[in-house]
Amino acid sequence: MPGEVKRLDPFHKLFYSCTLDVLEKEIVQMESFFHEHKRIQTDNVHINEVDNTFKVINVLNLPALINLKKQVEEILQQFKLGIKSSWGLRYQKFDTMRLHNHGNAPELKSGIIYLKGQGPGTIFYEDAFRSWMEYSFRPGELLLFSEVVSHEVRPLKENEYRLVISFNTYKKEDYDK
Repeated sequence: MPGEVKRLDPFHKLFYSCTLDVLEKEIVQMESFFHEHKRIQTDNVHINEVDNTFKVINVLNLPALINLKKQVEEILQQFKLGIKSSWGLRYQKFDTMRLHNHGNAPELKSGIIYLKGQGPGTIFYEDAFRSWMEYSFRPGELLLFSEVVSHEVRPLKENEYRLVISFNTYKKEDYDK
């Protein structure tokens, strides 16, 4: 059962955070996937700096992650949103994620589920890049934000590790009629 959804308001853009009940078997599932598939390279994407499953598999559809998916879906119902796509990311020594956003529809949300690890947080930027905020890495935490918000992860130091699931959403009323 997810915890209370808390509203954050940096740059007058609505962010939301919530603690999830992440099971150990869900973390093991994600780590196993990366172990079996070694360094996954994707084409047409600027994220080959980090192991990821983007355009490879919609990870929240894996049977072992059903508990996590149900919690995220319950939270997204409050916003009349559904999960469009999801992918895992594993950051190791010196891995980074370049500055990017997930789309151009301010009403849609993207999310990051922080599963395991430590290291730098996710850096979010205000529209004109005049200000920024760092959201600290918190295992078991879900962060929702507008898909238009630019963000990045700075390179991990030698002994740091991050395991996350990211996702994009769609408006349920557009598809669930």
